[in-house]
Amino acid sequence: MGFQLLSKCFCSAAARAETIEHVFFTGRLALEVWSFFNGICGITPQPQNLRACLLSWWLLATTSEEQWFVLAGFPSWICWNIWKVRNKTVFDGVRSQGQEVCNAIFRDIKAAFEIQFQRLMDARVFPEMYDAIAKIPLPRYGFNIVGWKPSAAGQLTLNTDGCSKRNPGMSGRGGVVRDSNGQLMFAFSVFFGEQTSLRAEVLALLIGLRLCDGRGGATPFVQSDSAILVCILQQRFHCP
Repeated sequence: MGFQLLSKCFCSAAARAETIEHVFFTGRLALEVWSFFNGICGITPQPQNLRACLLSWWLLATTSEEQWFVLAGFPSWICWNIWKVRNKTVFDGVRSQGQEVCNAIFRDIKAAFEIQFQRLMDARVFPEMYDAIAKIPLPRYGFNIVGWKPSAAGQLTLNTDGCSKRNPGMSGRGGVVRDSNGQLMFAFSVFFGEQTSLRAEVLALLIGLRLCDGRGGATPFVQSDSAILVCILQQRFHCP
C-alpha cells in the first residue's frame, strides 16, 4: 500500500514489532545468549531489562586487569553479535542458533584478549577461558612515601600546578614559594585563557621564576608534577 510499517522481530514467528529492548534482551535469541553467559559469570538474579543487565556486567567485582577487560567488554560483544545475526536474518534470510552466537562471541572476546595482553589463551570454550582469567593473581604493588622537600639553606622552593579543561582549553595555573624552612613566602594564581596544558605549565614556571627574582639571590629550587616540563628542564639546564 506504500506505507512504511514497523519492522517485524527477526527471531519470532509472530508479527511482533522490533524494538531495541526486544532485539537485544527480551527476544528469544537474546535471552538464550544472555542466560548462557550470565550463568557462567554468576550474574544472579537474572536482570529484568537491558539497562539492568548492562549495569550488572559493568559492576561485577574483578580481581585483575585481565578479568576487568573481559567482563566490562562482554556486553558490547554480545550486542554486536546479536545485531549481526539480526542483519543476516533480515537481509540474507540466514538464521542462527543461540549456541552459534555464543561461540562467535567467545571467539571475538578471546581474540581481543590475546591482542590486548599479547598472550595466547589455551581455551576451546568460554567457561575454560573464564576459569583461567579468574585464577590470574593480583598484581603486586609497591609504594614510595613522597612529600615536600626543602631546598638548601638560603634557597627558595617554587611549586607550581594547575589544569587545562581539554587540550587546548580554558587554563590557569598557580604556585607557592617557601623558604628553606618550609615557611610560606608568597603564593600566586593566574588565568591564561585558552592554552595547551604544556604551555600553561611553562607560563606558570616563568611567572614563578620572575616573582622569585631578587628574593634570596640563588635560583629557586623548582618542583613540578609535569613530567614533560621536568624533562625539558633537565635537557635545557642539565639539572636533576
